[in-house]
Amino acid sequence: MITWRGMGRGARELVAVGAYAFVFGVAFGIAARNVGMEGWAANLMSAAVFAGGSQFAVLELWQSPVAWGPLLIATLAVNGRHFLLGASLYPWLRSLPAWQVYLAAVLLSEPNWAKAIEAEARGERDVGNYWVDVLRATLRFFLPLALLWSVLLASQGVPATLAEGPTYAPLDQSVEMRSQHVPLGPVAPMVAVKQLGTNGGG
Repeated sequence: MITWRGMGRGARELVAVGAYAFVFGVAFGIAARNVGMEGWAANLMSAAVFAGGSQFAVLELWQSPVAWGPLLIATLAVNGRHFLLGASLYPWLRSLPAWQVYLAAVLLSEPNWAKAIEAEARGERDVGNYWVDVLRATLRFFLPLALLWSVLLASQGVPATLAEGPTYAPLDQSVEMRSQHVPLGPVAPMVAVKQLGTNGGG
């Protein structure tokens, strides 16, 4: 069973992990920028790739790609640990509702796995779920705040569109370039998320 008291205790015990994740995000953002990765690609990677080690491994390959075979094997090796973590927690998780099991499986990491195993060894059945708290804060606070901030930015003229941008003729007619395309995009929402997170990955 998961209760509010247990979730609060779990969140307090893992505050240090949250601080580390923040520092890791800043480091990844700086490293991604240094290898020439665009902001949207760094955001997409942070959202889609859970293993931080995999993110830095991709940065090493960003400018000098390798064959897909070794990359696939490395990815399976890095993510294979999640199967082991989940299997070790199965006897404990099988009594929970399906949505809690899926959430724990998707967002399982070594620190909260270690805390769960430690609590189970003490006989506790209510250890909370750090990631439930993170998801709740994201959906109930940060997402609405990002939406409000992006609307405010868009109202001040920051682009927030998927339409093709305009094409202009350069003022200096002596240059060889006869026209300049100005790309637009959903800049306002991305800036809002970036400014709320300030971690290089949204």
